[in-house]
Amino acid sequence: MAGRTNASACSALRSPDACGRHYAATARCEWNGRAKRCEPGRQQCLHLAPLPSQTCESRLLAFIHINRVAGGSIAQGIGGCVNATQRLYYRDGASTTPMLSNAHLTAKDYLQQWEERTGACAGLPNASECGRAWRGAVFSFAIVRNPFDRQVSLFHSLLERDCSAARHSPRAPSRQCEARRFPFVDSSWRNSVDGQVLRYRQWVLPLTLTLTP
Repeated sequence: MAGRTNASACSALRSPDACGRHYAATARCEWNGRAKRCEPGRQQCLHLAPLPSQTCESRLLAFIHINRVAGGSIAQGIGGCVNATQRLYYRDGASTTPMLSNAHLTAKDYLQQWEERTGACAGLPNASECGRAWRGAVFSFAIVRNPFDRQVSLFHSLLERDCSAARHSPRAPSRQCEARRFPFVDSSWRNSVDGQVLRYRQWVLPLTLTLTP
């Protein structure tokens, strides 16, 4: 890790809520629950050199970005490839705004936009043949992670960002967090490792039972 910036500005934010609000506005500071302090966000810490374009060969690259698997680092790396789809694909057919490098596109999104831009599937008999043509022209890949590790990472991500006390409270609940059945955050458990572990277990157990056949 190199290039830590705004350290003094982040350290001046003494509470998780203040740090969370600053992250929502600038994406520069994140709350470190273990150290109990506000620190420069990871996006400000990690600077990856772009991959040399010759390593991309001549095929387009489609990175299927699954959340909470360090995909942002991969997206930054392939951003140096002239054939990276992040530079060629757009949010929808009518948009002229380039897709962000860490956007969570699916293979279906890539295929649809590739078909619209190239017209390569116009003479093909069915969708299966179109998909086969896309796979021949585009190298697609994804990164996977241990599902238990990913679920813990997701819990802490929601705790520090979208479902923080500043954005998800009994008076103003977040629909997204309610849909995820995420508990309301308060200092009685947020500032305690044991409290976080207990809330995590209470949160994940009903989800596990729901998925059990």
